[in-house]
Amino acid sequence: MLFITETWLLSPSHLPTSWSQIHLYGSPVAGTYRGSMGVSVLISPHCPYAVPQIPMPSKYALAVKIGSLRIVCLYLPPTMPTHDVLHVLSSIPLTHDTILCGDFNARLGSVTGDYASNSRGLALSLEK
Repeated sequence: MLFITETWLLSPSHLPTSWSQIHLYGSPVAGTYRGSMGVSVLISPHCPYAVPQIPMPSKYALAVKIGSLRIVCLYLPPTMPTHDVLHVLSSIPLTHDTILCGDFNARLGSVTGDYASNSRGLALSLEK
């Protein structure tokens, strides 16, 4: 499986590949024929598991199930206020076998060896 964040696809577009695809289509960008803020997952034809999409309460999260794992991939735009980011994250139902991935647009500073930090990164590093 390959997750892609910040895809520019608009419904009903697909990527030119033989892999199965699930898309969280982004919002249309004014004056262009493209979207922004989408998330896609490509599933290899050799994947031995069914990979169904799981409904999510947020337009920023694409979730799938593979075996017993639930993988939730997010694209949280840099312009989204930190309190909205925390609301989106807290709305995701978590289980012991949930993996969160994607682009959180959080700068975590020394936690990850980054040279910078931001309020979003600080808030996420403090969340329990």
